[in-house]
Amino acid sequence: MAEFLVDRSLGRHVVPNAVRAQGHTVHTLWSVYGDAEQDLADTEFLGDAGRHGWAVLTGDMRIRRVAHELAVVEAEGVRMFALPRGHLRGVEQAARFVDNLPAILRACDRPGPYIYAVLRDRIERRWP
Repeated sequence: MAEFLVDRSLGRHVVPNAVRAQGHTVHTLWSVYGDAEQDLADTEFLGDAGRHGWAVLTGDMRIRRVAHELAVVEAEGVRMFALPRGHLRGVEQAARFVDNLPAILRACDRPGPYIYAVLRDRIERRWP
């Protein structure tokens, strides 16, 4: 079973609970950092995810374009799966991850760093 960290862009309940229902361990920024999660820099949770071996689920594909965040992804071997657009409702986000979970798990068998886009019917490697 894979272990995931869900970032704040996907919320604390709908997406994490949907992935948990598939039998996986899921951490949220709230469960790891408590009240500090709102002010937490992306570089901090990305680094922690890489060091713990947690795959990151996010709604923020822009991380691949922010040099200092991408540097952490690379340095810590982060495995990231991101929704390419942020306009989906929680249930749609959850369905996107759950429907693609078999492909996500296959990708997780390989070491990072990498960033995949989670599309409606597949995942696509976007970086490197």
